[in-house]
Amino acid sequence: MSRHPLQPLAVLGLLMASPVLAAEEESAPRSTPGIQAVTGTQFLNPDAFLGGYQDPAWYKKNIPFFEAPDRQIQDVYYYRWYALLQHLRYATPGVGYIINEFVNAVWYSQKFDTISAAAGHHIYEARWLRDPRYLDDYQTFWMRGGGSARQYSFWAADSYYARYLVNGDAAFVKDLLPELIENFEAWSDHYEPANGLYWQVPVWDASEFTISSYQTNDPYHGGTGYRPSLNAYQYGDAMAISRIARLTGDAVLESRYLGRAAAIKATTQQKLWDPSRKFFFHMMRNNQAQNYPYPEGTLLDGREHFGFVPWYFNMPDPAYSEAWTALMDPQGFAATYGPTTAERRHRLFMKDAMAGCCRWSGVSWPFATSQVITAMANLLNNYSQPYVTRDDYFKVLKGYTVSQYKNGRPYVAEALHPDTGQWIYDGVGHSEHYNHSSYNDLVISGLVGIRPRADNTFEVNPLVPSTWAYFLLENVPYHGHLMTVLYDRDGTRYGQGKGLRVYQDGAFLGSAATLQRLTLPMAAPLPQERPARLENFAANAYATGYPVASASYTASIDDAQRAIDGRIYYDDIPNSRWTNYQSPNASDWLAVDFGTVRSVNQVRLHIYDDGGGVKAPASYDVQALNGSAWVSIAGQSKSPATPVGDAPNQVTFPAVSTRKIRVVFQNPSGAKVGVTELEAWGPAPSTFTDTFDANAARWTPYGGSWSATGGQYAVAASGGKAIAQSTRFSDFTLSARVTVTSAGDAGLLFRVTNPETGNDAHNGYYVGLVSGTGEVVLGKMNGAWQQLKSAPAAVQLNKTHLLKVVAQQGTLHVYVDDLNTPKLTFEDTTFLDGAIGLRSYQAAARFDDLQVSSRLLAEAESGTLTHILVKPSADASGGQFVGEIDHADSAVELRGLTVAKAGRYTVRITYANGTGGTSSHGLSVNGAAPQQVFYAPTAGWARFGTVSAGVTLRAGTNTLRFTKGEQFAELDVIEIIPRL
Repeated sequence: MSRHPLQPLAVLGLLMASPVLAAEEESAPRSTPGIQAVTGTQFLNPDAFLGGYQDPAWYKKNIPFFEAPDRQIQDVYYYRWYALLQHLRYATPGVGYIINEFVNAVWYSQKFDTISAAAGHHIYEARWLRDPRYLDDYQTFWMRGGGSARQYSFWAADSYYARYLVNGDAAFVKDLLPELIENFEAWSDHYEPANGLYWQVPVWDASEFTISSYQTNDPYHGGTGYRPSLNAYQYGDAMAISRIARLTGDAVLESRYLGRAAAIKATTQQKLWDPSRKFFFHMMRNNQAQNYPYPEGTLLDGREHFGFVPWYFNMPDPAYSEAWTALMDPQGFAATYGPTTAERRHRLFMKDAMAGCCRWSGVSWPFATSQVITAMANLLNNYSQPYVTRDDYFKVLKGYTVSQYKNGRPYVAEALHPDTGQWIYDGVGHSEHYNHSSYNDLVISGLVGIRPRADNTFEVNPLVPSTWAYFLLENVPYHGHLMTVLYDRDGTRYGQGKGLRVYQDGAFLGSAATLQRLTLPMAAPLPQERPARLENFAANAYATGYPVASASYTASIDDAQRAIDGRIYYDDIPNSRWTNYQSPNASDWLAVDFGTVRSVNQVRLHIYDDGGGVKAPASYDVQALNGSAWVSIAGQSKSPATPVGDAPNQVTFPAVSTRKIRVVFQNPSGAKVGVTELEAWGPAPSTFTDTFDANAARWTPYGGSWSATGGQYAVAASGGKAIAQSTRFSDFTLSARVTVTSAGDAGLLFRVTNPETGNDAHNGYYVGLVSGTGEVVLGKMNGAWQQLKSAPAAVQLNKTHLLKVVAQQGTLHVYVDDLNTPKLTFEDTTFLDGAIGLRSYQAAARFDDLQVSSRLLAEAESGTLTHILVKPSADASGGQFVGEIDHADSAVELRGLTVAKAGRYTVRITYANGTGGTSSHGLSVNGAAPQQVFYAPTAGWARFGTVSAGVTLRAGTNTLRFTKGEQFAELDVIEIIPRL
């Protein structure tokens, strides 16, 4: 196979050879592809910028297009969107998309190969994409999906709020406020009350082998101390939490975190600032234990880039701005490919830099440069100071730009030599397009100067050089609108007039005659449209368990399983693909076994084309397994109609329920076929219910004689099992009414995969009622039965029992009739997700009223109500809500809320507040003292919004009680959300 590498220089040649402007007569607003249902401008021709990039449709749907007279900045701008795209990865249904740092996993990465060190950079960068799902999923993952947010220092709340400033989606960021607070408070284990500062180990601050750690007995793990970085992160997070609290109407919480931020700022300025050296410094702690030969409280003897980080969060007072003289100082941080990460004058500058990764003793790291340039833009926008200028800003940004090249093409790896520009930490299959920094956010918010705000004002303050005659940033997603910023000094480039001009949704908004700060009133935020959520059921990030990929033929260097790993790499390196290269067959197939029946209505094939022996297929057909036969899926609509390589090929069709799908490829003339990713999409319902009143059409028997009669699903005395089609649940509550009518046992299956005919022929768990012994029994199967635990349960023949299972990760609770106290609890992590089903072992049995939900919802009107009124509303969940909670004794008490694990949970409350001001309720958990939940105004009474609160629940059943607080509010539905 031969592979044509990415050729971004083709873009540069195209730009220089031809105009990038759309035809003059086509400059009227047009419908813009993407998520927002708004129109934008069409001053640029997107195709002129995308030569050499695979899947150009993705860029057209997602990114703002940019033109500038500096071709290197423009060149790297498009490359960095490409680099980000390489790291967008679909992890698993329920989690969705995450963003990786490395193209391939490293040993210290965490769940789904994530690393929190650069997550703040990821969010700042990706906040300018139009599709909200990427960051919706990624941000939720860090707070609720099992992400290790504190593996490294991470400015979490600040980055979440920064995204809100761009998209204007207050509901999303408010919903995550409880977790952001708890993430902030969790850093108390790195807080020293005696001096009011946070401490960190440099390596866990994303920087190892520093000029501080080199002065201890452990250059890699040493250097523990109070750092400007983590203290600035905590300041930024405290400020963000206070601002999100303001969105919820919680003035008490807002004030509390403003106070926390003020305290961090005051202590940092007092203790980490050296007034003689005019800089923020690292201060070691536990000096004797580290063999650091100076007294406690001594500031480090050299400057590091972290001293600039406080300005990333607009933290220091103006009097501290003199620190920035060090940035342009030839003996400080100035470098052609810098800035450096330590000042040049220090005796340990560049120590061991060429001896192998990863040294922060002066080496130029894009991670650090991104922080410095963001901080510098804040300084120039928000401070009055004489120390650096917009020309200095452009010089540093330009140096960062030219550093991102290798062999004449745009490229970013881990770190480079600040004077030669050589990428010195750059491993094959490891460092390519290293996603550890930002760049496009610097261009958008700094160079072009869009300064995100919370109000309905659009602010732009370009930091471009005065020599630039033009630039254009087109269709930037902002507050649900599409904004275009255009500068044309003499009006001849774009034909729209002279000066700086701003457009909103294709319409002219305002202008200035020269390059200057421009603030314009704009329309209120529009809610982002989020299509009905689909999940990719083919994804298997770990290549273990199901789904499983297979093929009729696979090239020796490729692997079918890589085609479902969630990574889409059209490039040769790294290898994440299946091909049938050198196959003797005229056609070959690539298949996916989901492990259980799934409902699928869309297949996306990301076809690999190396320009040589592997190309797009001549044709292909998507097939589903029907019983034991493969059949072509009816109604396939293919886009594009003719297969193309280096791009997604989408096939939609009426939903089919199947356990396996495959794609049969006809090889092109003189070549074979490759796929970098096969995706199978369909809805993933969070609930499943069946009362069997009509039939059992949604069930597949695997042995036994089953019938739906009398509103029940019955199995004969020989026993057997039946699996609910298209179900797959991980954490859930499952219940059903079970009646055992002959000797033996019967009950519920859950987390089932790979079902075949036979009672034990599957993987998964079973909980059954045993009439002969009166017990409930829990076991698991992996082709054979293994009992895990049993308990007395007063089970009787011909008596209907209510059987319930609550599963959360490895914790399993089983209830029989008494839904407050589990009959048994067991810990086991063998199976973590799968289908639900029914099973009988040598017993006749009947099943009814089955329901399963991965969401724990409680309608307010279903609770125990005191001195309130239930009201109807078509907008309310369930058609009703609770109002007039207006009296001292008014209360809504929700009982029997069952969770498997004790711990912290989020309560999402759907409410209405028509007072025009903030109102509140008291919320008590299991009879404890109430906390106050504050409700910001909604559009009116029975016009619902949401707010979230953090609570501690016990394993088993819990009670939530809402009582009147300040002013008035109505309640609709309450959801308990677990944190993995």
